[in-house]
Amino acid sequence: MNQTKIELFESKVLKGLNGCLKRSGVEVLREDEALLGAEALCKKLSLAAAVSGGADSVALLYSLSAICKKYGLSLNVITVNHNIRAAEETCGDADFVQALCKKLRDDVTINCERVEIERDAILKYSQENKTGIEEAARVFRYKAFERFIAENNIDFLCLAHNKNDQLETALMRFLQANDADFSPAIPYIRGKYIRPLLDISREEIEEYLTLQAAEWRTDSSNFDTKYLRNKIRQKLVPFLNDNFEGWQNAVLSGVEKSELNKELVSELVEKVSFTQEEGSSGKFSFSRKDFDSAPSAIKHRLLLKGLNLAGVSERVPHSFLSEVLESLTVPVSASVKITKKRFADVEISFKKDKVLFEKVKKNNTDLVFFDIIEETGSFEFPFGTVEILRLENKSDGTDVGKCKLRINGSVVEHCFSLPVCIQNAQLDDCVKASDGSMRKISDIYSDWHVPVEVRPQIPVLLELKEREFVITCVLGKMLGFKDWIVYEKN
Repeated sequence: MNQTKIELFESKVLKGLNGCLKRSGVEVLREDEALLGAEALCKKLSLAAAVSGGADSVALLYSLSAICKKYGLSLNVITVNHNIRAAEETCGDADFVQALCKKLRDDVTINCERVEIERDAILKYSQENKTGIEEAARVFRYKAFERFIAENNIDFLCLAHNKNDQLETALMRFLQANDADFSPAIPYIRGKYIRPLLDISREEIEEYLTLQAAEWRTDSSNFDTKYLRNKIRQKLVPFLNDNFEGWQNAVLSGVEKSELNKELVSELVEKVSFTQEEGSSGKFSFSRKDFDSAPSAIKHRLLLKGLNLAGVSERVPHSFLSEVLESLTVPVSASVKITKKRFADVEISFKKDKVLFEKVKKNNTDLVFFDIIEETGSFEFPFGTVEILRLENKSDGTDVGKCKLRINGSVVEHCFSLPVCIQNAQLDDCVKASDGSMRKISDIYSDWHVPVEVRPQIPVLLELKEREFVITCVLGKMLGFKDWIVYEKN
């Protein structure tokens, strides 16, 4: 009975593997090939697996070993020691994977490579790039994967994401969906990375390992709920399981529909022809007529594609693209012919005949702007146009004496008196919080997940308070983030 269940699990993994191969256009492993000579099959497919020592990756290693044995294939394995946790724990994981590969070599050829990341390297990267530890670890891990794939001529590197990961990811991306190219799904295949366990639940994985009396390692950080994924796994998923029967199928069905919609939108976007402008590698355009006639969903994706072509590599917030579309209130035939918006170092120009994307500055980390404004009017900055508008007088004719700010056509909901100063935030600049404490603006940018390259473009407004300028606004909304406004107490 146990052997039957083990074979059923491995058949399910083979099905998942073949599904990934089909998506990539590669010939699948057929049952009638299982008894062919190893020499012919080894030339057919070079497989590898990323193994951390956790239950998912150990199950992947066991099942792929059985499949490779059946088809006469060898298996390459990579394990990465991130050196984030205590040495005995993180080194113990890598030692465990190497020992397991050695044990399984009795049945199949397994080549195992251990990658050691220098201790504190990930923490240093995280601090320098203002990103989370998990994201920093991912950067180092995938660099190791890319080198491993290239040096060993790997066709496909198998990753151990499973059905539970898919559910958690869908919930996580829904809760933090500020990415313009938002997708709730983990893909079955991305380049040379494939996920044959994506339709298999964690419960099935643990049962498979238990039936073989197989051990696995548990990462203690998986229980730390300061990470969103862990909080979803430990708190939200159990709540949904207890209170909403069938929620998993509903979420997975929603993921599938979303991916189908995304595929349709992508096909429509591909029909619009982008042209690289003469004399510049970072300058692209497409027809303004095509843009104006497109549905809103297509407009969003056209803007995103243009930004990416011109050199934007970081995630573009959906709210930024919505802000761009909302600002396009002037008809093409009107006297005003050009509207400009900017994200990172790419400027979008809406001309009468085309939408133009142009890389305007190679490195924004050195960008500095500063201007004291003492009267109303229009002022040009690296991030766009600032207009200082005088508020209307009261009905009795009394001068209000206050002004408002409009940036690239959008009004900021804050009143102030002139003079003011507009500049980008310096390293140690602080702004008052609602509880009266002072917050570093760099910490606010980290909370908002503002890419390092974009931060110098965010203007701050300083007002004259008791003979010195004090920051009262951090104007992130113009780039799709938030505005931080200090309101005076009455």
